[in-house]
Amino acid sequence: MPFEEGSHAPDFVIVRNEPEAGCVLVTMHMTSGQVLTRLLKGGIVVQCVEGWVAYKVFGKTLTLAAGKLLYMPMGEPHSVKSIEDALLLLTVFLPKP
Repeated sequence: MPFEEGSHAPDFVIVRNEPEAGCVLVTMHMTSGQVLTRLLKGGIVVQCVEGWVAYKVFGKTLTLAAGKLLYMPMGEPHSVKSIEDALLLLTVFLPKP
């Protein structure tokens, strides 16, 4: 899916696309028990705004509660499971063309 402002899928919305800055802001809503697997083509910072999630990344499980951050470098495979309903703010750093 192209990174266009206002574009969305059932689980996320592109909030802001700043190609000059090389990043995209995305909000992601997850319902309790929902599991997503992703492989992004850029580095990513995840901020848990509400709720609680568990990321499988770097060969271990890391939990994020509201107010916590996680950084994953470009190409890092990961999955996330919502322990309870959650709202995440993702900053995706796009690779340079």
